[in-house]
Amino acid sequence: MKINVRARQYEGIPAASALGMAVMESSGIRQLIDDRCEWDRDQRKLSPGMAVKAMIGPMFKGNRRRPLYKIDLFYQSAPIDLLFGRDVTHPSLNDVSLARGLDTVFDAGVEELFWDCARLICRRFGIDDSVLHMDSTNFSVYTSESADDGDGAAVPRHSGHAKDGHDELLQYAMQTVTNSERVMMFLKPYSGNVSDGNMDLDTLLSLKDRVDVTRTTIVADNKLVNARIIREMLDMGIGFVSKVPANFCDKVRDKVLYSSGQGVMDACPDIGGWSVYDTDSVVDGEILRFVACRNEKAVRKKRRHIETKEREKVQDALDRLSRKGFSCEADARRAFDEVVSRFSKRTPYSAVAEYVSFETYDRGNRRGRPKKGEEPERRMEWRIQPTLTVDTARLDELSEAGGTNVLVTNLPRRYTDADNVRDGASAQTVLRLYLNEYKVEHTYRLMKSGLGVDRVFFRTPSRENAMMFVVGIATLIENIIDAMNRRNGDRDTFRTVIDQFECVIVRYDRSDDSMDFEGPDERVEQLFRYLDTMRTDPVLLLSRV
Repeated sequence: MKINVRARQYEGIPAASALGMAVMESSGIRQLIDDRCEWDRDQRKLSPGMAVKAMIGPMFKGNRRRPLYKIDLFYQSAPIDLLFGRDVTHPSLNDVSLARGLDTVFDAGVEELFWDCARLICRRFGIDDSVLHMDSTNFSVYTSESADDGDGAAVPRHSGHAKDGHDELLQYAMQTVTNSERVMMFLKPYSGNVSDGNMDLDTLLSLKDRVDVTRTTIVADNKLVNARIIREMLDMGIGFVSKVPANFCDKVRDKVLYSSGQGVMDACPDIGGWSVYDTDSVVDGEILRFVACRNEKAVRKKRRHIETKEREKVQDALDRLSRKGFSCEADARRAFDEVVSRFSKRTPYSAVAEYVSFETYDRGNRRGRPKKGEEPERRMEWRIQPTLTVDTARLDELSEAGGTNVLVTNLPRRYTDADNVRDGASAQTVLRLYLNEYKVEHTYRLMKSGLGVDRVFFRTPSRENAMMFVVGIATLIENIIDAMNRRNGDRDTFRTVIDQFECVIVRYDRSDDSMDFEGPDERVEQLFRYLDTMRTDPVLLLSRV
């Protein structure tokens, strides 16, 4: 083999990055960012929208977010002037100009700007947003504590309950809202020590003027359910579905569980292994709808837990008691009654005891054997011989209760669903809405492990907040691509396809103003299928609108 040490110059970019940036262009997001930001168009070569576009490009290559000072390395072989503007050069993609772009984006208001970007792209692709899933998370950052400089930026703080277990680090909290197609619609960072309830309430107030509350339904976990937030949602007139915590409003959850245990639960033919019980109850003067949802797999899991862990716990307490000696039967009975009373009331196990007396030597405080010829005193000692018993009916009851959740909603009850659930939904549909809450968690996994929102390092919280917006835009684009692919029956996520596109390069030939694709034929064909799905002109892979 002959080796030529001669570099061949070309202009090009990895296909996955080109596709992500092309979708940003074709959807109008880049132009919207530029239109909403105030910047000196005469002095600055790189616009704020182009700066965001430059930062999301490397995120679609599978290596997550790059430091600002290394982003220009990613575009060493790219046709910079075509991608980012006629006057933009490689030196223009330096950390100073990119950081200036982050400052401009933050000043434009990242919360409102992200909402408008999400609405823009959803409307372009006809994605409905009448059902919204809301949740919050936190992530740790390796940075020093910053003072609140009054610019409205969220600042990292210790929360004491970091999701990654690093309580010693500072955290940001984050609230997101996704629609039923798993597309993120709302993104807002918070200081790490803000409570979930305050974030939920703040988000509801933010959505109040942005959605048609009479046609919108919020789905959230049990952090949403407290008297204050329930009252706010009822006053807003927005629909909601949420899980009921155990301590909510005079323990109404226990009442619904008891009622469902006495009644008959209806099987859900479309949701295997689930059954529901639909009822009403008064909460703070309001009649609310409650749906008890039982999962047979969870019931079996709870039963195994009771028959192993809880049984071992009770048996261990009884074994320790049986090894003790008592001076009289009354002391033994009191000790047994005390141990039995400590058994959890939510256990099917109980015990009966037999009290046995026998004669033993009283050694007193002496150690070793008695002296020769010395006869030790004798005394009576009592021992407990406990026997563990189980109430099988109670075991069944606790297993079923442990595998049952209770949902609260204000959606009207209907046995056949309306086109919009605000007009009525069956109990099975209420359950399905709640089970789709995983869609928010999917977004968090993508942002954290896929795009690196947990690797945010800047000198100022405002730039960190702006970078979270940038990661959110990349997430939004991936969400849209995945949603459109699912409509076409393709279950591969774009994060998976990114690996498949590693071997495809989109090249530009400046001599005849042409575009070439280098890589396996099947991958190039796949790239064009994605372009068709996203209604994106192939020219935008290496150009701008």
